[in-house]
Amino acid sequence: MGSATLGASTFAETLGTQVTYAAGTNPTAVAIGDFNGDGVPDMAVLNGATNNISVLLGNGNGTCQAQVTYAVGGSPRGVQAADFNSDGILDLVAADNSGAASVLLGNGNGTFGAKTDYTAGSGASGVWSPTLMATASPTWPHPIKMVMT
Repeated sequence: MGSATLGASTFAETLGTQVTYAAGTNPTAVAIGDFNGDGVPDMAVLNGATNNISVLLGNGNGTCQAQVTYAVGGSPRGVQAADFNSDGILDLVAADNSGAASVLLGNGNGTFGAKTDYTAGSGASGVWSPTLMATASPTWPHPIKMVMT
């Protein structure tokens, strides 16, 4: 049981039994989003040793469906879910060890298209462990932009 104290109030939450789901080898990062539009959180697990993303759709009762995997670039280090093409559907992007990024456009039903790889330029080729951050354009509602550091 976990508990937290905030000011003079204390609240506690009891978690259910741990459930383990299969993903790829060496899972290194997770992105959460509603990938199929059913209002239930889904997860994308980045698998560093198998160079793919495992997508597990939530069932709405604390369980997930079996993984579906999608290839990404070599030695991926970070993953983020955001609407990169402004179609109202969440997409995935994975940053790899060389400073490149694999973008997988969402189909809106929990599946994703094949990856499109982008390089961050020669200055980023030495980035060892890129992290991803999705940020809105300063002139919103223009598309989400990706920053790799």
